[in-house]
Formats: sequence, C-alpha cells, structure tokens
Amino acid sequence: MSDTPDTLAPTPERFAAYLTEAMNQTVLVNAQRRVAMGQSRAMYLLDAVVGGVAQTLVARVEQSGLLGSDSTLEVPVMQALFRAGYPVAEILAYEPTGSVVGQPFFVMAFDEG
Repeated sequence: MSDTPDTLAPTPERFAAYLTEAMNQTVLVNAQRRVAMGQSRAMYLLDAVVGGVAQTLVARVEQSGLLGSDSTLEVPVMQALFRAGYPVAEILAYEPTGSVVGQPFFVMAFDEG
C-alpha cells in the first residue's frame, strides 16, 4: 500500500518520527487522543516525551475541503504573538505539505485554560 494522502492517518508513530526530526531531539509519543473535530481542524492531545521530559502536546490537523483558516497564515501569527508575550501556546513544529499524516498540521505546547 502506498503512502498517499488517502492512506496516511495520524498515528503516534508518525507524529513521533516527524517531531524527532523537526525538533532535533528524541520525541516519543506514547498515546494520542482525538479531542475535537472543528470546521477547520481535528485536534489531538499527544502524551509525549520530549528530550526525556514527559509533556502533553497538541496537534492540529487540517481537514481537507472544509471551511476554516489556513495554517500558512495562522502559524506565523501565533508565533509572533507568542514571541511578543501574548498568552498563546508555543508552536513547536509546522508540517505544511501533508506528507506525514495526509494533511498539513502543526504541533503546539499544551497550556491549561
């Protein structure tokens, strides 16, 4: 079976492999839970270990053909707001091609509230 966008699905293994490369450190994803399916994105909580530190990450995966915002616009705005000190989650990685889980996605730190 080929890895076309139709056969790629979000899995802990795919997220871990991508994040290990993107973050330039070992990332293990022990579990993922789908927590929301909005107009623009599916949202997953990832139970991860990043560089030996356990943490929760949030993956927001675009939904092809549905209404919503465009990550190519949203990610730079969120990064700028974070750098300026606004209370937004830090974007840790952005995959714009869809080659990892079939759709573009970004991963951010999990913030309570």
